[in-house]
Amino acid sequence: MNLIKAISVTLLFVSNVAHGAEYEEPPVLGAQNTVQDVPLSTEIYSIEEQVPTDGFMATYRIETQFGQFLALGPGMLQARLTEIRALAALDHIQNDQQFIDAAEETAGETFENLRQFAKQPKETLKGVPEGIGRFFKRTGRSAKTGLQKLGGSCQKKLS
Repeated sequence: MNLIKAISVTLLFVSNVAHGAEYEEPPVLGAQNTVQDVPLSTEIYSIEEQVPTDGFMATYRIETQFGQFLALGPGMLQARLTEIRALAALDHIQNDQQFIDAAEETAGETFENLRQFAKQPKETLKGVPEGIGRFFKRTGRSAKTGLQKLGGSCQKKLS
């Protein structure tokens, strides 16, 4: 009996292929209709108006100065837009003169430290344990103070 069913399904499939059975094309939606609370275009991104689907999931195309991004569905679109905003913020910070000045200053300090180490490696290495000790003492004091403050606030809430 199973052989007859298998042959029938195969013949039906072959018949549809031979007759050029047509299938419904998945719809292309308007982006504004699918994500009404999201602006389609801002100064940092632009979402294509036409959103192709596979019959279930919409594929959004987002153009930015950082390249093109794809998002499968409205949830992923929200995540991609958040990431794009973060990239734009980082780009703005990197081009900020204060950031550039601070990066140059840090690089200069690092270079000076390396130069000092190259000139006097023994003396530099002798100071490392002392520095680590000071670090742990300060960290311990900060933790103790934090716990004391936390304990005081907990006692006030319990009172």
